[in-house]
Amino acid sequence: MRVIRYAIAALLAGTLAARAGDTGTDPAHKYAWDENVGWLKFKGTSPDYGVRSMAFYTQPKGTPNWWLDYHGVNEDYDAGDDVPASDKYVMDTDPNVAGDYLRITSISNAPTGTDVAFTPASTRRYYTLTRRDDLTQGGWSSVADQVSVQYGIAGEKTMQDTNVASQAFYTVEVAVAP
Repeated sequence: MRVIRYAIAALLAGTLAARAGDTGTDPAHKYAWDENVGWLKFKGTSPDYGVRSMAFYTQPKGTPNWWLDYHGVNEDYDAGDDVPASDKYVMDTDPNVAGDYLRITSISNAPTGTDVAFTPASTRRYYTLTRRDDLTQGGWSSVADQVSVQYGIAGEKTMQDTNVASQAFYTVEVAVAP
């Protein structure tokens, strides 16, 4: 893998040199930057480059380095709302804003079932409504037709459990991929 990365970086260095108009003598065209590549310093025919392939790597909790770099945080960073940046990545919220995290805003009984409202929903994430009837026994189960739902418009959303019960507990799960 390391050999492949360096070969790609060398190829990109040549491409960027041509793009930057490097003649090897013009001091105005000594450096170039390209997203997800890193820095390139042109020295005539032997460019020096720093490959940012690590941007595609993830940290131990699965948060991509590019996302942490973009927000200027580490996985355990907490903006003061007890929600680490690694969780906010999955929620697709801003780790630098306290209070910007996925949460249930209301649960209400409707004639056709139970409505569970939550915010914020992202167009880049998948949401599953889960329930359980007893918090001391059993586990969470997905609500039928409310699994891996992706929304076309971000914001507050409502999911519905059509299985009417006298008592039920709910969570909304979020995932990066279905």
